[in-house]
Amino acid sequence: MLSQTDTTAQEARSKLFQIFRYAQAFNHLQNPVQQDVEKQSWSLWLNNLPVHSCIRLGISSGEEDTTSSLSTHQQTRLSDNRKAAESGSDNLS
Repeated sequence: MLSQTDTTAQEARSKLFQIFRYAQAFNHLQNPVQQDVEKQSWSLWLNNLPVHSCIRLGISSGEEDTTSSLSTHQQTRLSDNRKAAESGSDNLS
């Protein structure tokens, strides 16, 4: 048997989910998903990506279809770390 606080918590959770679903549906009405690339405010095609060590484009061909993948990673800033270390060692001398 549920206690009074458990019942109240469930009712509050139910109301919150209802409000969230309403806000989500309202957002979809006001901002529909654009499915046409030409209607987007900007676009960058895969063949126009800049050449950079942090960007990798992979294309694999199967028997029935071709699959493209895009992977990115954040470049570590070794030069910044070295500068900080050098400036720190200069302050000690």
